[in-house]
Amino acid sequence: DPVGTFYDLLLHDTRQQRPRLEVCKVLQAGAMQRAFDLAHGAPWSHHDSAGRGANGIARGYGCALPAAYSDEQNYIESLCAGMNDAQVAFDSLARSDHHKVHLFGENDFFRQQFHVGIGMAENPDAEFRWYWCVWIAACLD
Repeated sequence: DPVGTFYDLLLHDTRQQRPRLEVCKVLQAGAMQRAFDLAHGAPWSHHDSAGRGANGIARGYGCALPAAYSDEQNYIESLCAGMNDAQVAFDSLARSDHHKVHLFGENDFFRQQFHVGIGMAENPDAEFRWYWCVWIAACLD
């Protein structure tokens, strides 16, 4: 199970700076749908075709984000594509200066986000075939 492997990597990496990180069913379902949508024609962006940022997309799936999180922004999402191996996907994001701050909670803002949902979808006809969505946020519900 690639998604399960990704969770294990994220939760047990020695670089993880959050005091806790737990799987959130709402984020899990939303990230799975988001990955599916990306694999099936949604813009390869942190914004959907309606212009909502990842924060607004997650709210649409039921995550009660802090009020200060603008729907037009992305404070919760890391994306990668083109690989079906969880270790390769994880390493790709972990090597990125921009994404590793989010993945590992390297600053106070991201460290306060302790809910996680990961999605992966495949579409052999899509440009990158495999699409990954990592949502790490603070769902207030």
